[in-house]
Amino acid sequence: MKFVKKAFFFIIICLLISPRLISQEPKQKTISCTYKNEDLKKVFEDLGKNYELDFYYTDQQIKNVSITVTINDKPLIKALDIILADTHLDYKIKDDTKIVIVRKKEPKMKEYEKKKFISGYVKSNSGEYLVGAQIIISNQNIGAVSNDHGYYCILALQDSIRLEAKYFGNKLSKDIFYLEKDTLINLVLSNIEIKGISITNSKDEAYETTQMSKLTLTQDQLKSLPAFLGEPDLIKTIQILPGIQKGIEGEGYLYVRGGGPEQNLILLENVPIYQSSHMLGLVPFFNSSAINRVEVLKGGFPARYSGRISSVVDIDLKNGNKKEYHGNINISPLMAELTLEGPIKKEQTSFILSGRRTYIDLIAKDYINSLKKGTNYDYQVYDISVKINHKISDKDNISLSVFNNQELAEYIYSFELPTGHNANKFALDIKNSIVSFEWNKLLSKNLNGKFQLFYNNTLNNIKNTETLSNSSSIKQNTSLNFVSSIANSSANFDFLYVPSNTHTIRFGLNGSYQTFNPASFNSLNLVNSTIPVAEEKYSFSDNYKVYGVKGYLEDDYNISNKLKASFGISYSFYKVNQKRYSYYEPRASFRYLLSDHASLKISYSSMHQYIHLLANYGYSLPLELWVPSNESIKPTISHQFVIGVSQAIKHQFELSLEAYYKTMNNMISFKDGSSIDLVKNDWKENITSGHGLSYGLEAFIQKKQGAVKGWIGYTLSWTERQFDEINNGEWFPYKYDRRHDFNITIIKTFLKNFELSASWIYGTGNAISLPLATYDTGGGWIATIYNKKNSYRLAPYHRLDLNFVYTRVKKKTISKWSLGLYNAYNRMNPFFIRYNEEENKFTQHSLFPIIPSISYNLKF
Repeated sequence: MKFVKKAFFFIIICLLISPRLISQEPKQKTISCTYKNEDLKKVFEDLGKNYELDFYYTDQQIKNVSITVTINDKPLIKALDIILADTHLDYKIKDDTKIVIVRKKEPKMKEYEKKKFISGYVKSNSGEYLVGAQIIISNQNIGAVSNDHGYYCILALQDSIRLEAKYFGNKLSKDIFYLEKDTLINLVLSNIEIKGISITNSKDEAYETTQMSKLTLTQDQLKSLPAFLGEPDLIKTIQILPGIQKGIEGEGYLYVRGGGPEQNLILLENVPIYQSSHMLGLVPFFNSSAINRVEVLKGGFPARYSGRISSVVDIDLKNGNKKEYHGNINISPLMAELTLEGPIKKEQTSFILSGRRTYIDLIAKDYINSLKKGTNYDYQVYDISVKINHKISDKDNISLSVFNNQELAEYIYSFELPTGHNANKFALDIKNSIVSFEWNKLLSKNLNGKFQLFYNNTLNNIKNTETLSNSSSIKQNTSLNFVSSIANSSANFDFLYVPSNTHTIRFGLNGSYQTFNPASFNSLNLVNSTIPVAEEKYSFSDNYKVYGVKGYLEDDYNISNKLKASFGISYSFYKVNQKRYSYYEPRASFRYLLSDHASLKISYSSMHQYIHLLANYGYSLPLELWVPSNESIKPTISHQFVIGVSQAIKHQFELSLEAYYKTMNNMISFKDGSSIDLVKNDWKENITSGHGLSYGLEAFIQKKQGAVKGWIGYTLSWTERQFDEINNGEWFPYKYDRRHDFNITIIKTFLKNFELSASWIYGTGNAISLPLATYDTGGGWIATIYNKKNSYRLAPYHRLDLNFVYTRVKKKTISKWSLGLYNAYNRMNPFFIRYNEEENKFTQHSLFPIIPSISYNLKF
């Protein structure tokens, strides 16, 4: 009886054993083979002949299936897994040596029990982190996009994988390999060349992610477009993109979907920039040679961005080459620039140093001053940026960035009076400084963290001095000094967590301390430069100390193959003096694939802004007064809805269409008849609070391949404002309400070394208010009567820019000569208009006529 029971259990155990485990002898054979793009039928025939195996299949099963694989001493089962991993086929083993080929079954959810993480960083051959690279496990049809520090994380569903990385047309493929545990794989893409003028994300990111209203620029793309006086200008390039408008000629501000220039969050190395334009927009604020990548967001804002309500311009600087020393020299009519980069310790520590300086004061100062007797002009702009990047380990990286920018202007004019000599001096000094430290660390197999500590400071100083000298050698000096400043110290903690391929979670915390000195005004009167006669000090506003805390949580959720969603929430706490504000900001975005080449996206964003700007935008002068929300001024609140579609056409063209609707509340403006009065601290009494509304449609079509590339962008929009104490409380067009905005840009490459680019822009004229009449109030003051606010339009703005580039490539250098023509057909666009009493009519004044330029660039 015992024998029967033992036999019974032995038989049951044998029946439960998988057929693959019954015969061990043939499966213990080790397989070695190499095939490159070989038909699967030939592979089976070779294996059958060399290892005494019989394969059973139909021709239809293996039709058009080719294999590229290298196997060294692998057991039969693992070898078959690797061979068939990148196909739709599976196998079963019968009677020891008979292998039956079958169709692969869809993976079941229980296979997640075998999940293994692949994570790491994607870099170029020079050591630059590649942001937005596509990392794909091609045989499992899953993947990820590298984040802003080149980090990616994928949950592999099977043990055998084929890993691929794509970045702007460059591709890296690894042979199929067997994944035994969670693995760190850093990918290096060699010979990265980002050519052309693509300003959107790659196809995969554009259609696959939920992010919308996003545009991307690289350094090479910035330098491919026509530039003012031969200097590539990031801000001017962004101004010609759909949904983004310029103000007036000579202005370096951005007006995004009806918002003002203060509503743009401009980040340099994740540090906010408060002032991003030089006087008259002559000199680019940012040095394009130091820029690695720029992302522009107009809507669908992720929760990690907060503090502004209209746009985000995220600028990432280069890290420096970790292998070789390189340099870049650029000389234009405006300025000279030098950039150096290379390893401090090869493969581990790198640096990049970039500096620019205008030289108008060096080569043309005497000529300009000779044009008008008694005058003296001086103008200088310089900036310097340094970044040091150090790799502690495969999981740790630190960097230190320093940026300093200064603008100096001086104008002296003198003339003779009956009582003596009079000399007036106007001096301008604007400084922007940034210091930032970052530590990026891979905390675990699927958790990446970044810590940042930074300080930035913006200082405006305007000084006007008048000197009177009489025959008695007595000098009287009157000095007026205006100072405005903002200082910001902040710490950021940001994390990226990938629990599965279904969810990608970001979360973080920020703490900041800011000091605002909106404006102080000193007046000093001296005799013989030493004896004080009178001294007065005024404060346009109280100084403010501001404490802030922000936190956010995001989840990118893959609901199905066609439907993805991104949910986020941001919380902010803000304390100024004794006033406290706190808000929650929900965000949501959805993407639905209409086909393999088209997607539909919808997004909603709630945004709050705690700082405001009182300024005279019109002439790009530096009188910009930043004031924080306080007891009497609430934060600005915005809600934006966007819906859009993207479509690829014949693999050459990409079309996008977006409609948006945005509301803005708690906006501030000066009341009718009021303006900045530096002498009186009554600015809060002279402003009024109101609302804004903007809606429109943006169309964009782009060609990214071939000898002719380019894009066409068109925006149809409406932007209005309403304030209780302006325009009798009625809604009126915003000054930069522009019904039609159109741009066409074309780049033609020919004979390999020559490139011709052209860009034509058109925009509806700005809305302005014109006086109807004037009258004498009786007290010596003349009052002006206006019609409805902004009820007149300036003439339309349009301009054609041309650029011709000749490139010469040698073994160790690349040189470029650029010939440019700004405003090629000499259009006299309106800068401002003024009433001419003699002719009894308004006269238009323009700023820039046709301007030719030549520039030279050398890379070594």
